[in-house]
Amino acid sequence: GAGNRRLQGITAVYAYDDMGMIAVLEDGHLNDVRTAAPTGVAARHLSNPDSSELAIIGTGELAAGQLAAVCAVRPIKRIRAYSRTPEHVTRFASTAGELLQREIVPCASGEEAVADADIVITITNARQPVIDRSWIARGTTVLCIAILDSRVVTTSVQRLLDPGEKIEPFLMLVSQGRFGPADVVELGDVVIGKAQGRRNPEELITFISTGSPHWDVAVPMMAVRRAQRLGIGLEWP
Repeated sequence: GAGNRRLQGITAVYAYDDMGMIAVLEDGHLNDVRTAAPTGVAARHLSNPDSSELAIIGTGELAAGQLAAVCAVRPIKRIRAYSRTPEHVTRFASTAGELLQREIVPCASGEEAVADADIVITITNARQPVIDRSWIARGTTVLCIAILDSRVVTTSVQRLLDPGEKIEPFLMLVSQGRFGPADVVELGDVVIGKAQGRRNPEELITFISTGSPHWDVAVPMMAVRRAQRLGIGLEWP
């Protein structure tokens, strides 16, 4: 019912050549998709191909989309989840597990969740670190949080290192002279083969999604084209 839907607004799509409006779309689900899409692309290009154990720290409204994106590109067999509120984890394990058709195991701690995981996702609003480096096994791909002795890949080097964006711990590391453009790889360069993704199975990689206007444009346009192919939606005069 309408009471259960998360309508955050609308997205209007315009043609590039004459700026005529092509479509108007509900933005709630699209926001979930474009937030999760970089995670899926990163998992495809950075994680080990046989990754089957997935962990997630944080079980808010965007968490299920993050899991779906990784499950779409890797043969995930088991998912473990943790958040600071036990009842949230239990509810998430049930609803997201049904959505993904996979068992999600609620965990009592972050350490329990990430133990031996091939891929770890963190999606929380916590201001303090939610995982400890000692919990992370060799070869793990960490999505959305910084592990300081790992190789860092991001959607936008410029935004990651922009003082105005205030992305920690990178702001602090740059100010200390411990991190700079030479220490980070852009995901787009990995996708097109300009830069190398995972260099060996044991490498520890962290992916940071900074957001990008490209995703904001690409995802609605893909939705419009798919709707046109399927013949769904309402046609305006």
